Amino acid sequence: MDLLNKKFFLPVLFFLYITILFLTLTDYDEGAFAATSLQMLRESQFFIPYLGDGLRLEKPILTYWIQVSSISLFGASEFALRLPSLIAAFLWAYIFGKFIKNKIPGKSQSNYIFILLTLPGILAMSVVATADAFLNLFICLVMINIYNYSDAKKEKFLLRAAFYLGLGFLTKGFAILAIIGPASLLYFLISKKLDRFFSAIFNVKAWIIFGLIVVPWFLVLFLREGASSVEYLLLGQSFGRFSDTMESHSGSVFYYLLLLPFLVFPYFLNFLNGLRRSFAEKKPIDLFCLIWFLWVLVFFSFSSTKLPHYLVYGLTPVVYFIEKNTALLSNRTYSLNNFLAHTLMLLFYLSLPFLFEYVYNLDPSMEASPLFIKEFSGNYLFIGSCILGVLLIFILLRAKYKYVKGLQFMALFQAFLLTIFVIPSAVTVMQADLKSLGIYAKTNNISFAVNKINKPTLSFYSSTNYLRDIEDSEYFITRIDKVDIQRYEVIQKRGNYILLRQKYDEN
Repeated sequence: MDLLNKKFFLPVLFFLYITILFLTLTDYDEGAFAATSLQMLRESQFFIPYLGDGLRLEKPILTYWIQVSSISLFGASEFALRLPSLIAAFLWAYIFGKFIKNKIPGKSQSNYIFILLTLPGILAMSVVATADAFLNLFICLVMINIYNYSDAKKEKFLLRAAFYLGLGFLTKGFAILAIIGPASLLYFLISKKLDRFFSAIFNVKAWIIFGLIVVPWFLVLFLREGASSVEYLLLGQSFGRFSDTMESHSGSVFYYLLLLPFLVFPYFLNFLNGLRRSFAEKKPIDLFCLIWFLWVLVFFSFSSTKLPHYLVYGLTPVVYFIEKNTALLSNRTYSLNNFLAHTLMLLFYLSLPFLFEYVYNLDPSMEASPLFIKEFSGNYLFIGSCILGVLLIFILLRAKYKYVKGLQFMALFQAFLLTIFVIPSAVTVMQADLKSLGIYAKTNNISFAVNKINKPTLSFYSSTNYLRDIEDSEYFITRIDKVDIQRYEVIQKRGNYILLRQKYDEN
């Protein structure tokens, strides 16, 4: 099984991740990060993030610095913007796998790497050009060093934790403290090592390291933009997401419980059984992973703002629960029940394009391109791939393959469907027309504003500063339902989006 992982499964998985690096950027987050990073480079101003003429202080500075460095090396492209996230994701998987292997001799590091990188929630988030892959890497590093400190009480682990905590704070502000702080306190408390928690809290060296990383940039922000900007970034964007619903992303307290099975396909039953075994055994490593996962689940379930990727901050220990259960099934053969479960999963993916088209026809959205939706539902290669998947797992059943190998195959096949068909199709439906207009504007040297929509990818693809809702702009891009087109000169139209020019009275 491990040999198969190393010589086939992991290289194929790496290739599948690479394919996403070249997809069109998406709005809003990817577009905003991309446009801001490119503007920094264009203006040689690397300390205060601006999106057009406005401050962009939803996140601190580190992600922009990383993306600017990558653009400088590889040019302004999707590949350059997404590559750092991919590297962070693979480091994250490698580091967690090594940590478990060191704590539990005999465990395979490659298994943990493979499981983490084939979880759909992690796969979808790990190659986007935002701050989340970096934050998950830093959360993982901090938590590992906190566990090592609790186990050995060596100051070097605490100082490393402070270092990575500082980097995480420069990535997404108080979010990392909201996850690390309570989870650590609960672990030290339940494991009856509360004295070590307070030793860590009052360690002067650790605070100095954290301060040296965090304070300089926040001081620059304070001196240039004032206290209100710092307050907005630290309080409004961090605590505000917990207390208030932002960007219409609300949901029930059960939102993440309902979402969880989709984020861990096809390992959900293994996750549940592994979770149950960890509750029963209560070893230090089990307790640590339980608290990490459950705190993230509970904290964000009661947050007012709910986004799918918030739960990903707690998915790293889920990998431990999954492998804990699958390791006990190494001698089990692939059964009819496994075949039926995996067939249902493939039928779910097969239904997606038709489900998208059905939902779109019920309530057409101007955000999506009906042309590309029809192309996805008529993609016979995708349909054929799903049917081929059913045939392959039927072969596994007839040949009495090992269950774990069948599970790994299904996880890899799911990654194939997501990266080659589902994600590219979803991106194309939402973004292809915008990219085309942005490139047209750049090619024809047209400076424009974006009116009555918020699509910063247009700024990146046109290589111009993001100007929004400027009424007297000569050229502007908008959606066809937002304006009376007859009042303007149509320069270029792509799907539901259009580049217009003001008609001026010649007199």
